[in-house]
Amino acid sequence: MIRLVLLAACLVLLAGCTVEITPPTPELPPVPPVPTFTPVPPVAPESDPPAETAASQPTESEPEAPPEAASEPQAPEPPESVAAEPLPPGSIGTGLVVNAAVLNVRSSPDVNSSRLGQLQNNAVVQVLDGTADQQWWHVCCLPDGVTSGWVYGQFLHVNLEPSAAADLAREPAVPPPVLSPWAVHPANRAEMWDLTWEIAVGRLPEQRFAHPPTEALSPLTGLPISPERLTQRPFLVCIPSDIPARPQYGLSQADIVYEYLVDGYSITRLTGVFHGQDVPDIGPIRSARLVNFYLGYLYNGAVMCSGASDFIRRLLREIAEFPYFDIDLDNSTGRLPYSYILGTGLTRFHTNTLGVRQWLQDFLREQPIDIQGFVFQAEAPPGSPASYVKIPWPVVSSSWVEYRYNPQSGLYARYMGGVPHMDANTGAQIETANIVVQYVTHQNTFLVEDSLGNLSLDQDIFGSGRAVIFRNGRSYDGTWSVDTLGSLPRFTAHDGQDIPLAPGTSWIALVPDGYLLTVQ
Repeated sequence: MIRLVLLAACLVLLAGCTVEITPPTPELPPVPPVPTFTPVPPVAPESDPPAETAASQPTESEPEAPPEAASEPQAPEPPESVAAEPLPPGSIGTGLVVNAAVLNVRSSPDVNSSRLGQLQNNAVVQVLDGTADQQWWHVCCLPDGVTSGWVYGQFLHVNLEPSAAADLAREPAVPPPVLSPWAVHPANRAEMWDLTWEIAVGRLPEQRFAHPPTEALSPLTGLPISPERLTQRPFLVCIPSDIPARPQYGLSQADIVYEYLVDGYSITRLTGVFHGQDVPDIGPIRSARLVNFYLGYLYNGAVMCSGASDFIRRLLREIAEFPYFDIDLDNSTGRLPYSYILGTGLTRFHTNTLGVRQWLQDFLREQPIDIQGFVFQAEAPPGSPASYVKIPWPVVSSSWVEYRYNPQSGLYARYMGGVPHMDANTGAQIETANIVVQYVTHQNTFLVEDSLGNLSLDQDIFGSGRAVIFRNGRSYDGTWSVDTLGSLPRFTAHDGQDIPLAPGTSWIALVPDGYLLTVQ
């Protein structure tokens, strides 16, 4: 009897164990997989998901999302306790948009701190905290697995008010990125040179037209010019913009000055185009960049710089069809009359109009100017008010630029790094009749530019793109286009009509797509 009782108890226990391990055994006919909205029995409090914000949580009347939607990653909210400095209301959590071609992400708010990564143009991040002066922002939600880092505020749209957001919405859409021809890895220096030559020469328009002036007006300024000047070609000089080089000599006497980014987007450089005046001193003179190869062709001019990276130097000395004088190689001691030494250090090389003209004559490279100039008109067409213009060049090198319009003179006074930009020749502040902001494609090359390892930039000044022109206290939004060598950019409004420049000098800023100006 006892055995029967024990046997029955074992059977009961076995039956219990069988029930516990048998749920997978029932098989149903195959059913197509479809998402189900059947509620899942709760296993945790409803407030468990920490990543959902109040705006993203469903109301009681909303159906539950399918598992696929529920598993989508959500951007974590910035913790409220991380703000190290008091910031303006609404700053924490604000979305920031990068308005530079490339923006470095640093480990701390210091340009000398280690670089964690880079953000591309139009990347969106969120503010965690920042410095009280809003110069640096601690941001999160970065690509490439970087949790957070510090970025320089000059290159971000910060805390947009509704009116500013509306202005931003009116900005033309940034075109999709173009596959860069520089996105290759040459196997050796020979292949690197072949690719450099192929890409740089491939940028040049195939056609060149001669455009000798038909009247005694400068094609560069629209001002009267002597017949003798028309027998001479323009010449271009590479001039630094860093603080030790200021005030530079001769910039106010250049017909045109180009301003562009160099050295890892951290500083600007200038190229003065000289033709209409005799300038007693031009300098200091520094090294060439790839854009000087393009500008030399555009103006069919002579180019004088001092040094360059190896392959840029080869382009200018071996490939360029225009004359190029490299002071660092050709006249480093100043023994030739074409340039001279003034002072010491990196700012010691200078030249003047007489020296350049003698160089061109001695080497039989002088020739009449033969370019189609800008369109000029004395009377300004109707435009938007623009008495103040700020170009957000890098703050880290004190390169940012402002222009203030003087209605008495009809000229814009130039400021650099927050102070008047002076000319050492005249002792006066630099002024200009025209400001042209020319949006051009910027691409990193595989060419190392300097001792810090910065890559050379390829700024394409041929083809077409957006342009903003300022003259006589007015602004004009339009397009620039260069179709042939020997033709300076033509500026047109959205209706196809020419946007004429005011007769006089011009400063042209070559900025990356997406650069936002401040205009008042």
